Amino acid sequence: MGATVPAKVGLVQYALTSLYGGSIPKLAAAWNIVASTISDVYAAKPAPPASDLEALRQQYESKYYSAMYQTITAIDAHHLYLGNWTQPHLHPADWPIIAANCDVIGMDFYSPTFLQPDVLALINQTKKPVLIGEFSFPSAYGGMRGFGSINYTDDTTLSDAQSGDWYAQWLRDTSANPYVVGVEWFEYRDEPVTGRGNNDGTSNISPPGAPTLVLGENHAFGMTDITDQPKLELVSKVRAANLATLQSLGVLSPPPVQTRFIPITPCRIADTRSANGAFGGPALAGKAVRDFVIPNSACGIPANATAYSLNVAVVPPAPLGYLTMWPSGQPQPLVATLNSDGRIKSNAAIIPAGANGAISLYVTDPTDVVLDIDGYFVPSSTNSALAFYPVSPCRIADTRNASGPLGGPALAAGATRTFPILSSPCGIPSSAQAYSLNFAAVPKGPLGYLTAWPAGQPQPTVASLNALTGTITANAVIVPAGTGGAVSVFSTNATDLVIDADGYFAPAGTGGLSLYTLPPCRVLDSRLPVGTAPFATTLNVNVTGSGCGIPAAAQAYVFSATVVPPGPLGYITLWPQGQPQPTVATLNAVDGALTSNLAIVPGTNGLISVFPSNPTHLVLDLFGYFAP
Repeated sequence: MGATVPAKVGLVQYALTSLYGGSIPKLAAAWNIVASTISDVYAAKPAPPASDLEALRQQYESKYYSAMYQTITAIDAHHLYLGNWTQPHLHPADWPIIAANCDVIGMDFYSPTFLQPDVLALINQTKKPVLIGEFSFPSAYGGMRGFGSINYTDDTTLSDAQSGDWYAQWLRDTSANPYVVGVEWFEYRDEPVTGRGNNDGTSNISPPGAPTLVLGENHAFGMTDITDQPKLELVSKVRAANLATLQSLGVLSPPPVQTRFIPITPCRIADTRSANGAFGGPALAGKAVRDFVIPNSACGIPANATAYSLNVAVVPPAPLGYLTMWPSGQPQPLVATLNSDGRIKSNAAIIPAGANGAISLYVTDPTDVVLDIDGYFVPSSTNSALAFYPVSPCRIADTRNASGPLGGPALAAGATRTFPILSSPCGIPSSAQAYSLNFAAVPKGPLGYLTAWPAGQPQPTVASLNALTGTITANAVIVPAGTGGAVSVFSTNATDLVIDADGYFAPAGTGGLSLYTLPPCRVLDSRLPVGTAPFATTLNVNVTGSGCGIPAAAQAYVFSATVVPPGPLGYITLWPQGQPQPTVATLNAVDGALTSNLAIVPGTNGLISVFPSNPTHLVLDLFGYFAP
């Protein structure tokens, strides 16, 4: 290398100043040259020790990578620079240099396991995202060769199924590492029998003038063989591993599980107004999340429960923007379970069980919370579990009508009344063991609460509905059938009561449906696009076309319906599109307040209809569906 070559000048200057403190005699002695001036050093043919050569190599590498990084980012500052493609075992000392001069480290890593302590130490040390561009476990497919020079195991004995198992373990290990952002299998198809093309002249077995071929680089890397036929055992295991990994990372939701219902006598899960504890105080703080592990409560809910039928009530000291409930361990969804203008309000909800059977609650503002449960869902293989049978929304009882078992008089303050559900005109059979109902209280004044439970049993310490302001208030309830199929209702204050039904739970049989829960998903927000006027006539909502993953086989939908009326709203009704509008109400907002309610709405064509008695906006959040 000539004396004036910039690279040599730069490296000599680095060695002189950084390794020998500016002393030419020391550098000359170490490099075995005769030199008294810097020009003598430039002109000499030195023999630096190995330690100096390594230091010079790292300095050259650092200058090279930093120049590349600075140049590329100056030209294109809006994309990530993947930097040098490296292998962790070749030059471990390169990692800090590479990491300092890129946004993502690219690497090839051929090893039977990702969990190699030295490699993990490098990744943890640099703390940069890592993209693994090559890994592979070639099988001995069709007589093709094993890894040859990269022989980390006797991989010629690997079957396609074993190769797929190794792949799955690799994905589990890499996806668990917070720095690994992606992995790529090498490669799509097996290499040619004649060998992989190369241009470095090594192991050349090709005739003169032909593309250079490397002897031995013809391995069974692929998901397909050299005739493009898929290796079915390997491909099936790779697909399953990919799906499991995406689900574990929350990118894809697990396929919905078929579940059925177990009713219980309504039971109080939690009350944050009580003494501090797992199911007591303190109150929820604003903009905070709190988890409740439902199977650990006093209500006897088993650990295999997949979802819970709950009633949540808020007791806020001031207006509450909203409360959201979802399965613990999953991302918080962009939905609301209920809202409050400062009054005690409640809403029913069917929430899937999360990690350890827990559910999470988030509130925008401080509030006490009361959680009651009236049943839970379990895998459909459970013998005692009940199927759901939807009915076209139907009025069971209305105490504003003439006196009768399902009519007047109104409920008296502090008294209990029993309603013979099976005597209604709604066609509910005696095999029904629980009812999906909607209660609407029409109070004479402030109403503390209503409680519904199976007739013939002791009254539980729960609330099914609150209406402290005395306004008409609706709330969905699932109530187990009591003696003679009847339901008992207690009211703290005088009120009329309207009971509508949308289905019942009974032993599995013809027409029985199972619940499939989904991550909460917004089907409709009629306020969008911004500036849209409230609707005042019947609105048809395409549920299966909403993007929430509802199959065509769904026959009923589980919604949280929220109205945002500009003024008083007598009621809204939800029913199966294509059928006559029933004489029922899904919720009421006579006071013009933002109001929510659970709604289980039958439908067999993927659509539902909504009618408002007055102009309103409507938000529909979906939590699951019933299907065969």
